[in-house]
Amino acid sequence: MSTNDTMIIQSGSDFFNSLVKSGIQTRGLNVSAGVTNYLAQMLTYYVDARNLHEPEYNEFGKKNPQTLAELWLTAQSAEPVIQKDLLKKLGDRTLYISGFFSESLNKSLVDVDYYHSMGVSAYKTLASHQEVAQKSVFSEISDRFIEFVEVFIVISQDAFVKTDQGILRLYETYLRTGSNLAKERLEALGVFTAWSTSLKKLSGH
Repeated sequence: MSTNDTMIIQSGSDFFNSLVKSGIQTRGLNVSAGVTNYLAQMLTYYVDARNLHEPEYNEFGKKNPQTLAELWLTAQSAEPVIQKDLLKKLGDRTLYISGFFSESLNKSLVDVDYYHSMGVSAYKTLASHQEVAQKSVFSEISDRFIEFVEVFIVISQDAFVKTDQGILRLYETYLRTGSNLAKERLEALGVFTAWSTSLKKLSGH
């Protein structure tokens, strides 16, 4: 690896670490350094969207599990090393997708709660392996899964909410779900203040 390649990787790592820290700060959370770094590594990995999808067949010609349920069932009967790998994939994918594609999940047959349940179970089982080096990290993510989903939602919205279309979609989310997070993001953008002022003018107050 060249010096330039190393600098690019380091810069990317620093960038995603700063995004995670900003999201954590926005949500007012107290998060361990281990989890902060883990979430940043996850963002770095999923920059390549191909990592969200499993090849249909592995190098031995055996069909890979494709759905969350298949991943979970395959992990239950797998050898310890393979089991840990499958559980990590399951946990990471559900956390990332829940945060960055929550809108799509709300419109799909498999809802957000299903992803949350799968993610919590995957990380909890992974943390139960005594020999896992990141036991405390997986345990913290399992216990606070929803909070970290919201961190990813904040990061996702910060990237998209720069346009009128993004603000409209955020408002639609608030109207449809009553999400406190969506409300907070709209308030931070001054949306409610602007509408309140307009309504007062229309009513003559």
